[in-house]
Amino acid sequence: MGLDTSHNCWHGSYSGFARWRNALATALDWEHADNGLGTTTYVIPEGRTPKQAPLPDEEHTVDGETYTIRWSESYDNSVWLGHWDKDPDDVIDVLMVHADCDGIIPHRFTGPLAARLNDLVPDMDEWAEITCQFINGLLLADDLGEDVDFH
Repeated sequence: MGLDTSHNCWHGSYSGFARWRNALATALDWEHADNGLGTTTYVIPEGRTPKQAPLPDEEHTVDGETYTIRWSESYDNSVWLGHWDKDPDDVIDVLMVHADCDGIIPHRFTGPLAARLNDLVPDMDEWAEITCQFINGLLLADDLGEDVDFH
């Protein structure tokens, strides 16, 4: 089991996704902090995560049974799920602030994010191929007018 996204952006482990985003953070010259497990994780620079309310609860009915997703119990800020009330100054934040298992990259960000990631490819070393795969998925979603789903 791992992280899958639509449009073939990512199909792999959660730890691989974390390492890829750490490599992106290095290319962006973001700081890293010791996570206490012998590795580091990137630190989102101050002011890049807007304070937003959580998503409202959602009710779904499957096979006649209704259940409720209470987003606020897991994500107290809707931006982590790709819901930006105001577009970020740097579109890379849409990916770097995003949760790694739920949510979307909205269609309006797919083309600009692909272009931003393309700028980072020369600095991605062994992660360049994975970055290009993510870019290609974003471009496919952009062409289709669709969001990229994380699941």
